[in-house]
Amino acid sequence: MEFIQIKDIRPGLKNINVTFIVLEVGHPTVTKENREVRTFKVADPTACINVSIWDEPGQLLVPGDIVRLTKGYASVWRSCLTLYSGKTGDIQKIGEFCMVFNETVNISEPNPNLVNNTTSGAPNNNIITGNNGNSNGGIIGRHSVVSNQQPITVSQQNSGPGKVGGVARFTDRDQPGGKITLGTPDQDRTPISPSSAVSDTLDHAATKSQGHRQGLLQTTASRLKGLCSGTIDKVYTRLTASRLIWLCSGTIDKVYSRPTASRLKWLCSGTIDKVYSRPTASRLKWLCSGTIDKVYSRPTASRLKWLCSGTIDKVYSRPTASRLKWLCSGTIDKVYTRPTASRLKWLCSGTIEKVY
Repeated sequence: MEFIQIKDIRPGLKNINVTFIVLEVGHPTVTKENREVRTFKVADPTACINVSIWDEPGQLLVPGDIVRLTKGYASVWRSCLTLYSGKTGDIQKIGEFCMVFNETVNISEPNPNLVNNTTSGAPNNNIITGNNGNSNGGIIGRHSVVSNQQPITVSQQNSGPGKVGGVARFTDRDQPGGKITLGTPDQDRTPISPSSAVSDTLDHAATKSQGHRQGLLQTTASRLKGLCSGTIDKVYTRLTASRLIWLCSGTIDKVYSRPTASRLKWLCSGTIDKVYSRPTASRLKWLCSGTIDKVYSRPTASRLKWLCSGTIDKVYSRPTASRLKWLCSGTIDKVYTRPTASRLKWLCSGTIEKVY
């Protein structure tokens, strides 16, 4: 496989194999097909150029990554020479911060003469109008002109995103993640071969990116989303949440389809006692099946009737029926502190044993 240098890229050139370091990342542009395309400013020891990369590879690359692009092609977009990743091409990250680059020669600067000189180098169907060259913020790197073209030694702290510039050298990277010893002005500035960098594929970067996205989803709103999508078990992973299993009795979907579903947000707060510090009317409203007014206009015995699922007759035929009155008059914590709590098994339809 033959690799070329960035300074040798010309409009209409195809099957381009090149190795470069990422300097800047542009904002993503979403096409009509709901695909993302990003414009990167990249460089090698000879020059820098804008590269347009589609979808997931563009999401994973960050400034400082050393990348090998194969089977790309060059074309002119809005008077700017741009390198594209082809459909059959490959983009692979091969290292980080271990490459000499030249930012002073930018071959993607606007050049009206490129349009007139290009007759047969038009891009194929891979190009989408409006997603290359400017990337929602103009041409990347137009301000990055270094007046002094002498080699500059850049410290490791200045090699992060947005601070890469000039011609820098990073040497002696320990395997597989040790220190990076920076070169001095007196040392030879021969470009380091990309093969000497630590091998780090995009698949590994995708794993790290996916873990980061998972962390962002751990918000209260995301926790509640699982309740409505059939993954109710997420709620009951909390210690106190298991007390509500017998109240749901398999109808949790109906509860969340009602306008009062927002009152269940306390499920994710970790303190179930907050529910039972509310007045009785608020405690029972999310359990009611739409006849809450009738429930509260009846005596205590009638209020409990809809909780019993047709077994209220058996309850009131026992001497312990009067002991149930405190269900609607106090806090539910009494249920779990009184020895008579086991007498409520008729409420649980066979699952109360798990609660206790």
